[in-house]
Amino acid sequence: MKIGIMGGTFNPIHNGHLLLAETAKKEGNLDEIWFMPSGLPAHKSNSELISSDHRLAMVQLAVNGMANYSASSYEIDRLGFTYTADTMEGLSNEFPEHEFYFIIGGDSLMKFHHWVKPEVISKHTSLLAAGRNGYSVEDLQKQAENLYHLFGTKVTLISMPELNISSNEIRNCIKHNPEEIRKDIPESVYNYILEHRLYL
Repeated sequence: MKIGIMGGTFNPIHNGHLLLAETAKKEGNLDEIWFMPSGLPAHKSNSELISSDHRLAMVQLAVNGMANYSASSYEIDRLGFTYTADTMEGLSNEFPEHEFYFIIGGDSLMKFHHWVKPEVISKHTSLLAAGRNGYSVEDLQKQAENLYHLFGTKVTLISMPELNISSNEIRNCIKHNPEEIRKDIPESVYNYILEHRLYL
């Protein structure tokens, strides 16, 4: 099967993540999407990172009832920092019958050559990248070509409307006006955040 991997902290998951997944599933002709919250991301400050149990629970709520979507604790269950290279190598070895596609935004594509072991990631997965943060299609295509020459990275660009939603903005809004972010996250996730008084 063709499996799309949606990685990230999901701190919290929001509608932009879900739209990216749906666009990637449709344009990449994927069979399933696995949402995979990171355990301890090496590249981000963890000062506002809530527990992995809460982040996984919110992802589970967000994808509940959605056909061919699932939440995975694969990265959370591993000790130490979370690196995509280790994850994709592990998944490839554990599930050799599947073909994996790592789903990212255009901003991540432009920085991919700075990731840990991009050559290992490229060996075990293809990238599905959506435009984001003002990068032109030409910029993204040029980067895709560069990555192919450097690491053999297989990149497919996908098109989706740019949503002005970020987990950081959602966390800030929750402290001052929780009702304002209701439109940007699944209702079940909104209720979970309020129930557990997260990000306050």
